[in-house]
Amino acid sequence: MQGSASHEGGTLITTPSVNEKEAVVRVQTWVKNDYTVKKNCTLQTTILDGTNKVVQVVSSQSSLNPGQLFMFDQTFKPVKPPKLWSPENPYLYTVKSEVIDGTSVVDVFSGPLGIRVVNWDNNSKTLTINGKKADLKGGNRQQDYPWLGGAVPDWLILMDMQFRDEKEGHNFIRTIYNQDNKLVYNQADKAGLIVDAELIGANNRNLSAPDTEQIIKEFIRCNRNHPSIVFWSFGSDPAFAAGSKTAIAEDAGRAVVKGRINPDVPVALFGSVVKNTQPSGEAAKITLTSTHSKISAEKGSVVIISANITDQNGNPVKSDPRNLRWTVTGPAVLAGPFDFEAPGPGKTSDPKGWYSGFPATNIIRSSGIAGKIKITVFSSGLASGNLEIAAEEFKPDYSVFRSPVLADEGRKPVARLIINLNRLDEVNKEIAFIQEPVTFTISGREGLRKAIRDLIFKSNPVIDTASFEFSALTEILSAQLNSNGGKMTPEDYNYNVDHFNNCRLIYSYIMATKLPPLYKETLRKYYARSVILLGSEKNAGDEMNWLNWIPSGGQVVIVQNESTKTGIKGVVYTRKTALEDIISTIYPQFSGFSDDGKERALTFTAKMNPYVDAVETEGKVSYIARLGEMILIPQYKFISE
Repeated sequence: MQGSASHEGGTLITTPSVNEKEAVVRVQTWVKNDYTVKKNCTLQTTILDGTNKVVQVVSSQSSLNPGQLFMFDQTFKPVKPPKLWSPENPYLYTVKSEVIDGTSVVDVFSGPLGIRVVNWDNNSKTLTINGKKADLKGGNRQQDYPWLGGAVPDWLILMDMQFRDEKEGHNFIRTIYNQDNKLVYNQADKAGLIVDAELIGANNRNLSAPDTEQIIKEFIRCNRNHPSIVFWSFGSDPAFAAGSKTAIAEDAGRAVVKGRINPDVPVALFGSVVKNTQPSGEAAKITLTSTHSKISAEKGSVVIISANITDQNGNPVKSDPRNLRWTVTGPAVLAGPFDFEAPGPGKTSDPKGWYSGFPATNIIRSSGIAGKIKITVFSSGLASGNLEIAAEEFKPDYSVFRSPVLADEGRKPVARLIINLNRLDEVNKEIAFIQEPVTFTISGREGLRKAIRDLIFKSNPVIDTASFEFSALTEILSAQLNSNGGKMTPEDYNYNVDHFNNCRLIYSYIMATKLPPLYKETLRKYYARSVILLGSEKNAGDEMNWLNWIPSGGQVVIVQNESTKTGIKGVVYTRKTALEDIISTIYPQFSGFSDDGKERALTFTAKMNPYVDAVETEGKVSYIARLGEMILIPQYKFISE
């Protein structure tokens, strides 16, 4: 068995002598007699060229006792002239090994053969292949994929490798931490990608020395025939000290590197989020694309869905990240989150969604039942995007299994982190949902704003049309109508109204607190903007708990910008943005607090203010108040040491 640590198994293909005129090929093959009687074994090893034509054949015989593992050592006549493997011309031969018992072929094994001369100068960090310097372009590759973990289907691996080779123009990848799928190494052989196979993960889990040795042996024995693998590497000095002797003993012909050779940078996976570089335009709707339009109805089938922002005609336009809501109906589930939260000020990404821009990607997984799968993506102020995938009947062949196939009944799904926000079950509908599309022949934002206002009021006559929340709703609905020809689906209308209703529930909690009235108004404006205008999925119960946690009283402060209106009674105005400086303005004794006391006070105050951002720079967190916004400094007793 190729890759076993308990015995060699499989083949070891080496080229002891190589030049442009001829190459010597040596193949060591381990064969085990699994029969209970002695067997006369013939090993026939064939070198095939890139077109599958026979180059050479060598046969060897031996008599094997029951249970005996025997190593055949075969050296071929020089291949003249050899076609050398290189990143520019990744020519592959194949070594085919056949175990023959009498006249019957009882086992067959094939491995890649790339004839090349590799030299690595560790001092100058220079790599040459066949005498030519190789300038490395590429970086790290991890086997796991967002929301799939290590359960990555073969088609996605192949697409990823093609993306690196053809689209990105890479000639180098480092498979970090763990062994990758065999397809990665196979495709690297074919594409001419230089691979640094990292073994750091073997010494990264507090394993015993025997376990570390076993993992390294298995890794190397599985993959040492691949010509694309030029390095075995260890990312740290302790890992190198623990495993390098094993690596060198297993494969003396390759460089074993202590740290990471350059380039030491992450490389985006195919389908990962990239910034939209299209020219600016009028954002009108979400457009969805997918890697597949049809899939087999089996639980291993996955599809990558990409969402982009386009104008009314479907042309991509530039857009900052937006909050997105993903929904799936039919025989499939989302592997990723339902809600994508756009990164806020001071953040580069959001931990709830791994999402930083467009096109935004998510993944659906078949539930194993045939039928139509519908994906819809919503965002405030945009027409939703829709896509259908056909899951076709799939009947797996279980004829080779002796045991009955396990049924789905009573089986529980694998536990996973739910990274979407769940709403409260009961949200009062101040505005009712609709079932019919909205269509206006009016043009212009103001005309559409009045039209949608009148339509809502007609069906909901007790609605407070003077509220912050209602103003935000009509603003976002009129914007969407204006950019989509005065038309809106009932689903899009209801999506925005749902946010309004949720925001009004939060409003009732705000008004029940004993916070300063001015700060209540600030909170209302904050929620109207984040929930209705931006579509943030807030859980009203969580927000109520947060509001009740904020201590009543305190001093309201506004950080001035050029347009700030002054003169509001009970407000302190400042041009300082650092929260530490603002607190010191209100309570001068704060400057004398200990470092721990200051940190506790700053953290506490920042948590109670949505307009204070935590900004991390070089490992240090600073708290910055946003210009033009109102914040609340708690009473001294709540922050004193």
